[in-house]
Amino acid sequence: MDDNWSNEEIPPVKALSGPDCVLLSEIYAKADFIEQHPLSLTDKVTLTRLLKPCRGLFCKHFQCFDYDLYMARNAEKTPAEYSCPVCDVVTNPTKVFIDLLWVCLLDNFQTSISYIVLYADARFCPKP
Repeated sequence: MDDNWSNEEIPPVKALSGPDCVLLSEIYAKADFIEQHPLSLTDKVTLTRLLKPCRGLFCKHFQCFDYDLYMARNAEKTPAEYSCPVCDVVTNPTKVFIDLLWVCLLDNFQTSISYIVLYADARFCPKP
């Protein structure tokens, strides 16, 4: 995947530092998880492929959303009113992180693949 953002555009918690420092394993441990979890590599509204996959620190799902689309959808709101497009949890832009695992997933699956399945043993496959 190309580097689609500059340093100025990277959400502040991308590095997970300072008061927002959380182990990624803790974030994934909060995610709702089942034996087989289908995941969309596209935005649920525009149906375009995710370019900057991100999630809120307080979201309990593994599904990502696109950072630029999230910012555009919430542009008319105050940061306290921003919400996750997947679960509607209030998600301030400073509490959003780029999910580097998803960056790798998007790099490894062809653009023609819209859905993948995550298995409990951490395997990923295109959704049949």
